[in-house]
Amino acid sequence: MAYTRTQLQTAVYADLHLKTTDTNRLPAATAQDALLLGEQDFARRTRCFRRTNTMSAVDEQAVYTLPEDFVKLIDLTYGSDTSPLYEKKERLVKQEDPAYRITDSGTPTHWWLETKTQFRLYPPSNVDTATTMALDGYFVPFSIGGGISGMTRSTTTLTVTMNQRHNLRAGDLVTASGSDVTAYNIAHTVATVPSATTFTATVADSGASPATGGYLYHTGGYLPMLADSDISYLEYAYQLAPRYYAVWWLSTNYLLGDEVAMASGQTALAKYEELVTKHEEDRWI
Repeated sequence: MAYTRTQLQTAVYADLHLKTTDTNRLPAATAQDALLLGEQDFARRTRCFRRTNTMSAVDEQAVYTLPEDFVKLIDLTYGSDTSPLYEKKERLVKQEDPAYRITDSGTPTHWWLETKTQFRLYPPSNVDTATTMALDGYFVPFSIGGGISGMTRSTTTLTVTMNQRHNLRAGDLVTASGSDVTAYNIAHTVATVPSATTFTATVADSGASPATGGYLYHTGGYLPMLADSDISYLEYAYQLAPRYYAVWWLSTNYLLGDEVAMASGQTALAKYEELVTKHEEDRWI
């Protein structure tokens, strides 16, 4: 069972000895922002966000590159098989099959990490029809909005449309890459946010329009979440971490002078650090 951000927000008010109706002292939006900051800080420090990405298998290909924001691959399923492939040490495969690197392609049964950013299938995939692999793993949330749908330019104003909600704010620093118009594959400062999936930036009065494709990465300012959801992506054992972080952050940045809140904030900070330490001891990654 996962906590929703709404439930965590209610707990934050209680921890600060406030009622959820005390929005004159603590606006609901500020409490929500503090929870997001807590999720993001915990993600940076522990890399415990988890999600599933899909990737197309390529005929006779053995080595694949992980998505850029993946930090650890946990499970891999291949095609219509719902059971994950076995992760196996490369040295064990080598003992059983000294010529494993030139093994004929077939239906993969094992995988292992080739490098920190690549994994290898054994045997290499034999693809006659479109085959999808599902990659389950930990990631650092820096890819924004599910990729760029398109970009249009009017004089010096570039309007960027994302495939999903981007959660950006004016002043955030982002970098675009992979667009078919290379002039836009640069760092941008978010100027305005017309909608949940669009933002504008100022560029030189040049470059073709429209542009398609590409990705957006966060390089400074408010770190947005990938999920447009009320459900936290944190593993269940750590879902209280954002609550503790939010209580501490609000007590030291928003409720200064409130001695009760500041005392609660110090208690919450200790609990937050305990969860960070616990995660390290669990050695999940």
